[in-house]
Amino acid sequence: MKFLNITTLLVLTTLSGATFAQQRRLALPEIPAPRELTEVTSDFAEGTITRLSDQDVTLFLPWAQNAQSVLNKAIRDAETMTVQNQVRHLTAIMKSVVRNSAQKNYQLFMRFALNRTLLLVQELTSQADWSTPGTVENVLDLQVRGIGLALDFYESDLAYQRRVARGQSTVALEYARFGAAFGNAMLASIQNVSDASAQYRLLYKTLEMINWDFSRDSMAVDFADTIVEIYNTLNTLEEQPGNDDYQSVLSIRRLTVLLGPVRSVERTILMSNEESRRQIEEQERTERMRTAISNGIGVIVENTFFIINGSSQAELYSRCIAQVPNGSIDEIAFATGGKSLRVLTNSSYYWNKEQVCQNVLSSQTFQAHDRPLTIYGSVEERSFTFAGTSLTALMYQCSQFYTTRVQGLSVDQMTIGVYNNPPVPHTNHSTYWNTMTATCGTIISRALSQGL
Repeated sequence: MKFLNITTLLVLTTLSGATFAQQRRLALPEIPAPRELTEVTSDFAEGTITRLSDQDVTLFLPWAQNAQSVLNKAIRDAETMTVQNQVRHLTAIMKSVVRNSAQKNYQLFMRFALNRTLLLVQELTSQADWSTPGTVENVLDLQVRGIGLALDFYESDLAYQRRVARGQSTVALEYARFGAAFGNAMLASIQNVSDASAQYRLLYKTLEMINWDFSRDSMAVDFADTIVEIYNTLNTLEEQPGNDDYQSVLSIRRLTVLLGPVRSVERTILMSNEESRRQIEEQERTERMRTAISNGIGVIVENTFFIINGSSQAELYSRCIAQVPNGSIDEIAFATGGKSLRVLTNSSYYWNKEQVCQNVLSSQTFQAHDRPLTIYGSVEERSFTFAGTSLTALMYQCSQFYTTRVQGLSVDQMTIGVYNNPPVPHTNHSTYWNTMTATCGTIISRALSQGL
């Protein structure tokens, strides 16, 4: 038998990966640019200037800085106006900022956001009746979201020009990142438009614009499926709504199916960056923990905290067995029904995993309260505050506090306060609270006895 050496295998793998990426790139359809954004005579033309000369930069920087100041002031000033006057005021300011871009049509996202928002506002007012209740509010919502997006991209536009000025000529504009952000902001607003024809036209134009952004991004291959899906859907629909609102509603349903894939593009982009990937993973972990805390049974076994979730006793038992740590167990604390915490100590022998889980699941789980439960105080001069709507949440916070600030100490003094009541000192005269179970169990159970 003959074997490929590792170098040959790596080369073949690299070539096959590159070939696959190239095939996906070739498989992408040619996404047409929205004519409103590319026709030279259009009021909404975005232009093709991606990199500024030194002379252009001297014009761009003051424009960008002034635009940021003007837009922030416009939002503040509009707060004191009627809705109709807010719309007129913001329209005038947005048009002024776009016009003042020195007629260079800088291809920068701050200007894109304002320009495209003005286009959507024009489409909305041409399709919907201005006198219909809600139309003016829909226009204002689009404007506020568009201005907010422009301000969000102010710093990234400046950073882009600085990178180019430093000679990083390979820097590429992050079209897809902007497209996803613009799409998520505008599509959320458009779904509140009650006029069927207007909503259909706005959905169509927004998806057309952001798909153009997706297709010209350097990462387009990574979300080729979304690009093709949007392209195919738009190609089977009329660009302009018809006179039949029922047909418009059916078409709207087809377009709203695309909102999920649009959101997935933003996630793909963020996950490609190491820093943002870590942030997303931490946010998702925190959200999972929050959900588990609100629905689960909190358990402390010796110095280990865990949460049990399940839709049946069998599932709860299985997950409990999987999480109980190995070793000699003679202390457990867990939330039970009502406003009570059970702390069990076995003074004659040790429990095994099955016995621990049998004890935990023999009681009902604690239900959430309408108002937060709050405990504060100190353990050996280390202060804490725990707040949540369930005992499980308090137990989790106490476990984190114990692990980071208390573990390893011989604890015989605590001060425990409940809500706004004065703190009460507690002393262990006979021994020490030297485990998480003993420490957290004491804090929460004595807080309960003080009137939590």
